[in-house]
Amino acid sequence: MTNSANSTTRPSRLRTKKLINWRLQLRLTGWFVAAGMLALGLQYIMTVNQLTDIAMEHAVDPGLAFESARSMTQQVLLLSMGITLPLTTLVGILATSRIAGPLHRLTGFLKATNRGEGPPDCKLREGDQLIQFTELLNDATRATREDGATEASEQQAA
Repeated sequence: MTNSANSTTRPSRLRTKKLINWRLQLRLTGWFVAAGMLALGLQYIMTVNQLTDIAMEHAVDPGLAFESARSMTQQVLLLSMGITLPLTTLVGILATSRIAGPLHRLTGFLKATNRGEGPPDCKLREGDQLIQFTELLNDATRATREDGATEASEQQAA
């Protein structure tokens, strides 16, 4: 494939700016870093606790201590997964709800606008993300929505 053919299918330069909306991206990243740190802390506490118990019980027999440690690490892994996976899922849902909700609302708004229904300005809850985007979208679609509402009322009158 030649360079010219390749340049028509993708941008010639890769995006260099990774933090496009840095507040949003860092907020979401912070939630998942916090969940990961909590999981690692829990793993550490459980492992140290179990190894201490094994050392106290099998101080004389290293072979028995090794077998106990292997069994213990499997138990710690399963317990950690049983606690951290549901917790991480919950944190993910909570962290993304302020984005997923507005995206759902904006999708419905755009569908109504495309159908020519002339919906009122889209409003989001306080604390939701994408409020600035929604304001811009309202401004950009206002003329189209007003035209759609006028046409709809003219059709109803006829």
